[in-house]
Amino acid sequence: IKGLPTNNGCPLPDTDNDGIVDAADKCPTVPGLESNNGCPFKEEVLSDLALGLNKMTPDILFNTGNANFRQESYSVLIKIIEEMKQHPDVQFKIGGHTDSTGSAKINSSLSQKRADAVAKYFASKGVDSSRLTSKGYGSANPIDSNKTRAGRANNRRTEFIIVD
Repeated sequence: IKGLPTNNGCPLPDTDNDGIVDAADKCPTVPGLESNNGCPFKEEVLSDLALGLNKMTPDILFNTGNANFRQESYSVLIKIIEEMKQHPDVQFKIGGHTDSTGSAKINSSLSQKRADAVAKYFASKGVDSSRLTSKGYGSANPIDSNKTRAGRANNRRTEFIIVD
C-alpha cells in the first residue's frame, strides 16, 4: 500500500477504517462521517453525551433545604465540566429537583437555586455561561419514593438536557 513520503512511504493510520485518517478524525476509534469530523451522526453523539452526564448526576448531592453542594460532589462536577468542554458547541439545560419535604412554593424556589448553583459553578470553571440555562422543577418529577430517606435523597438532584 502506497503512502506519503512524509510518513516513510506508509499510509497514514485510519483505526476505524472510515476513510478519515486518525490525525484528522475526532473519533478515531468509531466510524463516522467526514462532515462530522470523523464522528458518528451528531444526534447519536449528543444522545450519548446526555446519557453519560445524567449517569453522573446522582452523585451531585445537596443537603435537605439548601443549594450547597456536599463535599463529595466536587469530583463529579469536575468530570462533567471536562465533558462539557469537549463539546463547546453544545447548549445545556440544567434541571433542578427536590424531594417532597416542604411546600410546593419552597421546593420550586429551592430546585431553581440548585439548578442555578450548578450552572454558576460550571461557569466559574470555564464553561461559557451562554451555553447554560437552568430550570427548577420542584418536587414534581420524582425518580424514587419520597417515603424513604434514601428515596428523598435520590430526588434531590440535577439533570442535564441538551438543547437543540
